[in-house]
Amino acid sequence: MWQFEGGGLCDSWPSVARVGQCSLIPGHVTVEALFPKGRELDTIERFALSVGLSLALVPLVGLLLNYTPWGIRLNPIVVSLNVLTVGLAMFALAREYRLSTGVSRAYGEKSHIVV
Repeated sequence: MWQFEGGGLCDSWPSVARVGQCSLIPGHVTVEALFPKGRELDTIERFALSVGLSLALVPLVGLLLNYTPWGIRLNPIVVSLNVLTVGLAMFALAREYRLSTGVSRAYGEKSHIVV
């Protein structure tokens, strides 16, 4: 009988999840925060901006972590990327809600002008 010694497909799924977390998700929520309606950008433009913004945001998080007492280690990177992603997602949801209800920033009431 032969034994399974690892290194197969099951061991690569966490790596795939990490790549998605670092190279897609932060940029995607940033694009959603910047362009909430989805009509301004095509799908390919949205995907390209998502990857580009993620590749710009992740090194900035690493640079900021370099000047903290925690340094650049796995746990601070994961926590800070998750905090950044959740914060940007909440901002994107709030902006989408404000635009869908038509609430104006200046008056706090419904208006026909989308700010």
